[in-house]
Amino acid sequence: MQPNQVLTYCNVMELLVAQEVHRQLQQLPPKLVNYINPAHAIAYALNRLPALYATSPRGWYLQQQRAKAKLAPQIIVAVGQALAAVQQDSLNVVNSLPCAENAENLEESASDADVEDAKSPVSLSWVRSLFGLGGIHKADGRRSR
Repeated sequence: MQPNQVLTYCNVMELLVAQEVHRQLQQLPPKLVNYINPAHAIAYALNRLPALYATSPRGWYLQQQRAKAKLAPQIIVAVGQALAAVQQDSLNVVNSLPCAENAENLEESASDADVEDAKSPVSLSWVRSLFGLGGIHKADGRRSR
């Protein structure tokens, strides 16, 4: 790999799972949909499915065909389980994790004590600092929500 080479790859499953989450959400009562964060459902389902990466348009097409032919039932089941698992209690609001593109900012913002705490088996201070960071910005300078 050359020093300044940009690596480009995509997980085909991300799009297919997002489409299935959208499809299944449309079948649920609107009142229930209000208590489901689609991003949480997508992440939950993706963590239970194999990744199918592609680096070219042809690879993307072939991986999509493979997923649709062999993994469609698994995707449907994983998304159904995800929607059931991520329904939020209206009294228990969950903060979202900042985007992965902010990982460097997170590392820079964490104190040495938090990094040391993160090495221990139970690290509540690291979790608190992660969700308590207020100055995280996206690459384009906009503040994350």
